[in-house]
Amino acid sequence: MEPRIKVAQNRPLSMAIQCHHCTDPACVNACLAGAMYKDEVTGYVVHDRAKCTGCLTCLATCPFRAVVYKGDVSSKPWKCDFCSGLDVPACVVNCPNEALVLEEVES
Repeated sequence: MEPRIKVAQNRPLSMAIQCHHCTDPACVNACLAGAMYKDEVTGYVVHDRAKCTGCLTCLATCPFRAVVYKGDVSSKPWKCDFCSGLDVPACVVNCPNEALVLEEVES
């Protein structure tokens, strides 16, 4: 499994750069293949790697730089999916300072 968040480090500070699952996501609006979409049930912005053509418009349009790309020609971008299938996302479980928490948001 590939990491889905970037960590910006500027010693002594570091900060996780992750998807904000925007209300009106630029990455979804820009995706030519329909690989980026907003899940109607969860509200999460999801990336369907099977549909992805690797054009990287999602990477270019994300205002938070939250789409992760390794940079080799054969790879496709990754993004946070809240660790679908897990009760609590890995970033929350592994945050050394317990700064990340998962809260339910009423819609």
